[in-house]
Amino acid sequence: MYWEVGARHHTPHFHPYYQESMAIFSIDPVDLMEGSMPRRQVRLVEAWAELHQGGIDQGLATIAGRSAATPDRATQVRSHFMQHGIYRVQSFDILSAYTLRVRFNDETEQVINFEPVLAGELFGPLRDLKLFNQVRIDPEVHTLVWPNGSDFESATLHDWPDLVDDLVALARQWEAVPA
Repeated sequence: MYWEVGARHHTPHFHPYYQESMAIFSIDPVDLMEGSMPRRQVRLVEAWAELHQGGIDQGLATIAGRSAATPDRATQVRSHFMQHGIYRVQSFDILSAYTLRVRFNDETEQVINFEPVLAGELFGPLRDLKLFNQVRIDPEVHTLVWPNGSDFESATLHDWPDLVDDLVALARQWEAVPA
């Protein structure tokens, strides 16, 4: 996250990367300012930012309140955005329609019913159970992926119980947006 007061991007923003693409998104409101990436990834970045708005707001308050950029202060700011660990999906089992047991590198697991969030352009096609059941673990980023390009960040899967209500609310919004 960056806040370059008086610089080219004078508004708080962040830089997501996807393969060879890089973009710059403003934080409030979440909006693509510069750069490009595939439309699906733009929607995922927007959804991620909405889900993490509380942490982003805390980080902005921290950055705005600093008097000087010291290594200790920088570490504190980074910690606001690294509150969750780096999780990797190790394995999964299909338990029933749209429900997976997902195991992580920290030896925890989640049983996740994806059906309530299967909406919109990216996740809606997964309502086709044949497509949903083609889920795989991406060997590079160690998260669940589907042939249509749908995926969920490993940390989102790991923290699913804490995020599911927000994800369902987002899915309702995605369903309301015309394709």
